[in-house]
Amino acid sequence: MNVLSIFKTQQPMPAPEMTDEQRLQEVEVELSATESALTAAVEAVGRYNATHKDFRRADLDGRVYFRVGELNPDRVRQQLEAKCDQLIRERSTILGERSRLLMKMGVVR
Repeated sequence: MNVLSIFKTQQPMPAPEMTDEQRLQEVEVELSATESALTAAVEAVGRYNATHKDFRRADLDGRVYFRVGELNPDRVRQQLEAKCDQLIRERSTILGERSRLLMKMGVVR
């Protein structure tokens, strides 16, 4: 048996596990980035809506009506709204993890 073969068969050392405080810092950075992206997406939808009429909504005699189940043939609006929905779901997931970490650390009850 060769002495060097011992070193070749050893498993690499696992990376040290993150502490809750370190993970919370990462989550805060992720949350900030997601909220910035969500703000930009909502502003993009607003700008698009300002220049393109949304036919799912109608104003009649001072009342606002929304067509239920109306399919939106506007592909650009669909993509912009889908991006907003995706970012809202991501933000929700991150907020849930943040909440779990804060409770685990005893910061909130």
